[in-house]
Amino acid sequence: MLLEIKNLCKTYGNQAEVQVKAVNNISLDVTQGDFSAIIGPSGSGKTTFLNLIAGLLLPSCGEILFQKKAIHLMSEKERTSFRLNNIGFIFQNYQLFPMLTAYENVELPLQLKEKDQIKIKDRIEKALELVGISSLAQRYPNQMSGGQQQRVSIARAIADAPSLILADEPTANLDSHTAHEIISLFKKLNKELNLTFLFSTHDPRLIDQVDRVLTMSDGIITGGIA
Repeated sequence: MLLEIKNLCKTYGNQAEVQVKAVNNISLDVTQGDFSAIIGPSGSGKTTFLNLIAGLLLPSCGEILFQKKAIHLMSEKERTSFRLNNIGFIFQNYQLFPMLTAYENVELPLQLKEKDQIKIKDRIEKALELVGISSLAQRYPNQMSGGQQQRVSIARAIADAPSLILADEPTANLDSHTAHEIISLFKKLNKELNLTFLFSTHDPRLIDQVDRVLTMSDGIITGGIA
């Protein structure tokens, strides 16, 4: 099992305040090669849930086991190392560095862990080719469309072949046609590279392309767990 989540919760507010359960007693298993979407309205807890899995937040209760390693028991330094070595991120607003080219944006996280420049170059070129933007390698973000920028973000996420890709509302800023192209690209990478995807969306038009739909409301996953 790649990821085991047991009775996970995240509560905001102390006992003297009104407490909000952003994630409420979720249990979920994710296997290698899964292609799953979490759907639900804004404020349903999707982003908090993904941030807990990534170790960006610590749970109020419950367990997160990644390949049997307890993320929730790791120190901040250990969680940072864990993310760098195991997880690729794709964001709604791309989070590209505007002063870096597409090539350099993909290169930056690789330089944090790999010293062999030949290997880095090969991984960058392969990632850009896989997402179909090799010809844009020397362009800056402001010289690309939203869809092209998101492809750079995807290339950055997959360049080091992480065990898990977490994508938070990856199509929210894209038109319908481009959004479908991006989800189709996710599906291609899932099938060809056996990459595991868990992404959030509030767009019901995209759910026909995923293998499992997890419905989330008020911090609870109400469907798709089985």
